[in-house]
Amino acid sequence: MALAPLRFFRSLRFQLSFWNTLGAVAILLAVSLGFYLGVGFLLTRELDQVLDEDCRELILMVDQGASPEAVMAALFRKVESHSEQSWYGRVLLGESVLEAGPIPDSVKERGWTGPDGRAHLGSTCVVQRATPKMKVQAGSSTDFLADDLGRVRVVLAVVGLAMLVISPGLGYWLAGRATDPLGSMLAMARTLGPQSLEGRLPHRGVDDELDMLAQTINGLLDKIQQYTLRQRDFVANAAHELRSPLAAIKASVELDLDKPPAADGGRETLLDILEEVESLITLVNRLLLLAESDAGGLVARGHSTDLADLARRVADMFRGVAEQRGIELRAEVLAEGRVKGERGMLKQVLCNLVDNALKNTPEGGVVTLRVSSDSKTQPCWFSLEVVDTGPGFPADILPRLFERFSLSGTMVRSSRGTGLGLSICKAIVEGSGGAIRAENMPTKGARVLVKVPVASVS
Repeated sequence: MALAPLRFFRSLRFQLSFWNTLGAVAILLAVSLGFYLGVGFLLTRELDQVLDEDCRELILMVDQGASPEAVMAALFRKVESHSEQSWYGRVLLGESVLEAGPIPDSVKERGWTGPDGRAHLGSTCVVQRATPKMKVQAGSSTDFLADDLGRVRVVLAVVGLAMLVISPGLGYWLAGRATDPLGSMLAMARTLGPQSLEGRLPHRGVDDELDMLAQTINGLLDKIQQYTLRQRDFVANAAHELRSPLAAIKASVELDLDKPPAADGGRETLLDILEEVESLITLVNRLLLLAESDAGGLVARGHSTDLADLARRVADMFRGVAEQRGIELRAEVLAEGRVKGERGMLKQVLCNLVDNALKNTPEGGVVTLRVSSDSKTQPCWFSLEVVDTGPGFPADILPRLFERFSLSGTMVRSSRGTGLGLSICKAIVEGSGGAIRAENMPTKGARVLVKVPVASVS
């Protein structure tokens, strides 16, 4: 229970609302300060302009020949009309001084010696103008400005307090709206497990960051599900493949035990057991090779192989088998060069493909092993083709030809093999940075094409 408050304060919703409130308060303080200073500046500037206009008006009256009595009347009118601002004015005509209003002592002490323009003396503002005939001073108290600014401060304080009260709640609500999809994602993610990977994170179709996150995670879940299903099928098929030889071994041993002791000591039974054990060893070795491929252990790092030389040697190795079966084995080397890949691994690919082709080609047929490149001068890829004149691959099996334990390759066309040969070929070729595909020829037969990149020159 003690961790619940900590969990709340660490939640994304709280953090979003907290930073939203903090940002809003900071912006409000900056705007309020700017507004307050701007209002103060504008009020002061407006007061200065009004006082300057009053001075110019009095100067104009004197220049137009107004009598001292008329000037005094004008001063009293302004004092009366601006009583709230405590307006005052003075006019110096020769040796006589005309004045009206509550003149502050600081202005009297300053006298007429100050320069023309605006001057702030304590809580009063005075503007002085001079002509050859006269000097004029018009001033006002700034207390009303302070009162106006005080009211502005009160308004800003009320707005700030309202912002402090409303902003957290509004921010928390908006953060909740923004993080609602995350709640749905978490709820769906909690239902996922190793045995149930069918669910996917919701996609709202608005193409925002959360939708991009959902798409990315869903793509990852798709890959994990495919890998899990593949591994599950792999284990099931491996167990099935291991069951048959083990059952044969068990049956051979039980049969031998039921027989009376023979003079040869059960040699035929031992030979049968040996054959099944060799089959098991081959299967296990292939399973280990595919496991190494899944772990990235078949990636060619710094290895290169002379593909043309390897093709010739493999053709020579299988030529005797081909002649025994009445099949013509051709080796057509149209390009020379080195490719990426470890020689032993690529040899296993060639041997597997040629062996499959020979097993599925009838007597009198032809198997062709061809090496070519995409360019005679500066090749980037070398191609290796194994073409036979057998029955070809069934059309419904062709898309799944390189799947593990699938009814493909040798198993489809001759009902022999473990169903791992072409899968191993695919793993080795892709580990070398290449690609492999199979297709049926237009007339008859099949072709397996392997493309491997040229080895970089160090």
